[in-house]
Amino acid sequence: MRNANIELERVGEMSVARSELPPDTVAEAILDLEGARGVTMTITPDGAGEHLMVAVDGSRAFLGLERSDGLLQFVVHGDNLEGVRAFSIGGQESEIEDRYLPEVGTAAVVVEEWLQVGEASSQGHWERQ
Repeated sequence: MRNANIELERVGEMSVARSELPPDTVAEAILDLEGARGVTMTITPDGAGEHLMVAVDGSRAFLGLERSDGLLQFVVHGDNLEGVRAFSIGGQESEIEDRYLPEVGTAAVVVEEWLQVGEASSQGHWERQ
C-alpha cells in the first residue's frame, strides 16, 4: 500500500495539492468530483517514478498512467462500450471511446486498487497507448 500526493486542477482556478494521503482518502477525493467538468487530478505515489492522471467530465472519468516505460490508459470491463462520446480533458474537448471512460465511482475503485496492489484491477485493465 502506498500513500500518495494529489494535485487537483480546475480550468480557470489555482491548483490545489494535498500530500501523504492513504488510498481510501484519494478514492474519496475522486468520488467528490462526480458531476464536475474540466477537472484533472494527478496522483503521485510516494517514492514512485510514475503518476496517474484522472480527468473527470460529469459522471465519467479518463485514467492515464505515465511510467518510465510509456503511457497506459485504463479500459473498463463491461457491455455496451462500443460508442464514442464528447469528453473534456483540461478544457480541451475530445471524442473518446466509451471503453476508456468508466463511471467516476469505478475510477475511484481503480485508483484505490492501484495504490494498494499495483496495476491489477477488478474493474478492467491497463492498455499501452
